[in-house]
Parts: sequence; C-alpha cells; structure tokens
Amino acid sequence: MGYLDKMPDGKLPDKLDKIRAYLMDPENNKLESRLMESLKKYKMAITFMLENRDETTGNTLNSPRQAIDYLENRLEYSYSQATKIVRETLELYGNVFQYSKESLKYLHYERLMRLSNQARYADDYKAAARIEKEAIELMDLKNPDAIDKKQILQFFQINISRSTDPGALQNTVDIPSDDD
Repeated sequence: MGYLDKMPDGKLPDKLDKIRAYLMDPENNKLESRLMESLKKYKMAITFMLENRDETTGNTLNSPRQAIDYLENRLEYSYSQATKIVRETLELYGNVFQYSKESLKYLHYERLMRLSNQARYADDYKAAARIEKEAIELMDLKNPDAIDKKQILQFFQINISRSTDPGALQNTVDIPSDDD
C-alpha cells in the first residue's frame, strides 16, 4: 500500500509523515536511504534523551538542550543540524518532557501500586493499606461518577442467543442449570 499520496488534510506527506508511516507499518512503507539515515539520527537523539531515567522521580537526566550538546560536541553535528534533529525527534516521537496532569496522575498511581506490592512483600500490611488508600483517593475511585461504567461493563458482556438450528450449537458451551 505505501504512503498516502496525500494526507487527510490534502497536503503531501513530509519527511516525518513518511517515517511515521514506516514505524507503524514497515512492511508496507519502505523508506529511502536518506530517510532511513534521518530515522537513525532521531532514534539516537530520543535514546539519549530517555537514557538515565530516574524511575523514582520520573525525571530524565538528559534534556533536549543536553541532546543538542551531545549531537554537537560528541557526534560533531553543527549547532543548527543538532537543533533540527532534536526538534524533529520531539515532533516525531512527541515531547516526552511535557506530561499532562492526567498522565502524571496515572504514573503516580502506578508508582503507588508498586509501593503497595513492595509493602505486602515485606509483610507490612498497614503500610500497603495506607498506600492503597492514597491510590484510591488519587484516582477518585470512591466517587461513582468517576468510574466509567461502560468500560467496566464491556468486560462482563455475555452474548446469549437462541436458535432452533442444530448447526448454530456447534461452538457453544452448555451451562448447567440448577434443575439438573
């Protein structure tokens, strides 16, 4: 299939659109060698920015500014080339340094649940309970309006159908009733 001749907005796909298409479906979207080289630069920049991530705070030790310095000083790109690579990297992968409030809430919730598991493993059930209470308050789970009922109900969907056709019963499960 390959890239779209035009993007949904009617514009021609640019370099980053073609690379995104390749990343989502490499079998159907081949990259020219110059675009493959660009992708290697972007992967190098994003890897540098994400390495040394401090799991306890979620902070990264390598900002976009540090990535520019790295590309400029260690890999000998010019300042303008390094800036362009980092800018396009953030455009391609998203700015990993800007979190929404909702995302931070979920990250904190996950951290609390890990701490709760660690407390249980250490047989400190009181600490686990306190941590879980904080997690429940954080996610507002006591508020019934905060829970998406449709999302919960999708896990409990049971398809019941009735038919007199014996062929329709081939891939079904018999559920015993209390009358049996």
